Amino acid sequence: MSRAMSEPELEVQYDPSMLLLQPVLDLIASAGYSPDRNVNLSASDKLVAGLAWCIATAKAIVPELQALSGQDSILQDKIKTLDVIESALRSMGCPYPLQANQIRDLDYGGIYPVVQWIVSRVSPMQTETTCEVIYVAHGIEQEQHAIQLLEKELCLAENSIKMLHANLKEQNMKKENLLNAMQHLHERIDKEGGVNMVPKMVSLLKTSKDLERQALDFRSCCKQKHSDLQAEVTELETKINCDKSNDLLGDIDHSLCNSLEKLNLVKSELATKLRKTLVLKRQLDDRPSQTELIQYERRFSELYVQIQEKLRQTRKYYATYNALLEKKELMLKETSLLNSISSQFQDTINSTTGRVKLINSMEGIVKGTQQKLERVQLGLQAEQKVCDALKEKYTAAIAEQRHCSSLLKAFQEECARNERLRSQSSV
Repeated sequence: MSRAMSEPELEVQYDPSMLLLQPVLDLIASAGYSPDRNVNLSASDKLVAGLAWCIATAKAIVPELQALSGQDSILQDKIKTLDVIESALRSMGCPYPLQANQIRDLDYGGIYPVVQWIVSRVSPMQTETTCEVIYVAHGIEQEQHAIQLLEKELCLAENSIKMLHANLKEQNMKKENLLNAMQHLHERIDKEGGVNMVPKMVSLLKTSKDLERQALDFRSCCKQKHSDLQAEVTELETKINCDKSNDLLGDIDHSLCNSLEKLNLVKSELATKLRKTLVLKRQLDDRPSQTELIQYERRFSELYVQIQEKLRQTRKYYATYNALLEKKELMLKETSLLNSISSQFQDTINSTTGRVKLINSMEGIVKGTQQKLERVQLGLQAEQKVCDALKEKYTAAIAEQRHCSSLLKAFQEECARNERLRSQSSV
């Protein structure tokens, strides 16, 4: 009993034309043609589409074939496509005649040699295209490599520009620091009052150098003349040894006298120049230099301090002496007054007139003493005012000294900074 089939059986239909055209289609496929797999084509359609593709690939597309772009257009107008393929093969110079009806009827004997010929034309074109693609890709890679190199060079250039800007900024800062240091030095020179002295010293030094140069030139000239004279003397001695005539001796004596006169004249001029040079050197030596002036100023300051101290001590001694002398006079007056009172007291106390005189004299003494005391107090007040003024002056001097110390410290720091900048600029 046969078993009933639960599922429908699939029927496979075979196309007989595919058996003959399969080698042709394989040959077209070997050239690079691949039909659309989503479309179920017959053998004739595949053949027509493959031939159209081969002709298009071989760069022999006629205008009619260009109008039929795409596989769908070719299959829709199949009759026109066959005519176009026939005319295209003739225009390409195909050695095998192939007509449209042979393609439509699938004439294997007429189609196969044509396909072989057209595939042989397609393969070199594909190779050439591949080479062109490789060449273009290689060119693109080289351009990309060149672009990368240019980007690296651009980065290096930007870094170098940044470094140059930083160096320029640093140099500008050094320049500003040097200008500030020079300005401080000029201000210091102006404050110390050495502006007027410096040009004189510079002019004198230039004059001295010029005179020394002139003296050297003059000495070299004298040496040259002396050597010339020595050569003449040697020549004359040679002539004397060769010829002993009297005329020659007379000429020699005459030339020798002239040479001696010239030599003495030159020596006197040289002595005059040397005396002038010595006078100028003495003038330069008599004028003290900046270092000597500073030493003199320091010594004068020390002497002034010593003199002031000596004067203060002398005034103190004189004041002490005057005070003691005045005290002595007052004590002597007091002693004489007490002695006179002691000697006359008994005589004057017994009489009324004597008592009145004693009282009057005592009142006069008290009044004089009071006046003396007032004068002394006035003197004390004046001395106190002088002492207060001196204290204020001393306080102001202390403040000025502190200010000068701070300025000196700042100046020393600026000098050290200037030395550092000079060392950096020299490096």
